[in-house]
Amino acid sequence: MVQTQPEDDYDRKLFADIQSHGWHLVGINDDDDEPAYVFSIGLYHTLGHPEICIFGLNDTQIMGQIINEIGELIRGGERFEDWTESDEVLDGYSCLFRLVDPALYQEYFGYARWFYEGDAFPMLQCVWPDGDHYYPW
Repeated sequence: MVQTQPEDDYDRKLFADIQSHGWHLVGINDDDDEPAYVFSIGLYHTLGHPEICIFGLNDTQIMGQIINEIGELIRGGERFEDWTESDEVLDGYSCLFRLVDPALYQEYFGYARWFYEGDAFPMLQCVWPDGDHYYPW
């Protein structure tokens, strides 16, 4: 059970989104060192499902829309785990979910760590293939 209390308006928005919708999205724009990415906070709290993150698209709004679609699939009963492949998320492409190592949480998911008061939450990265349907590896 989450005991964290909101400290400012942004925190209050996060809590309100989780209460009304089930999760909140955090978008990080790209910079010289890191690509843009978006991650959820609240899927684990609300639906008992790992949080979702997406890296690499330049448009955080599109990545957020994809995570919202995944969230709706989860709300409808879908479950995604490490190495789950799904053709329900992206039109014409499958995507693959990979478990994120908690050692990376501090660098990328600080706000989720604040909400969950540590690293005791799972995070799945949604990975998409290239135009020829090959995953990065």
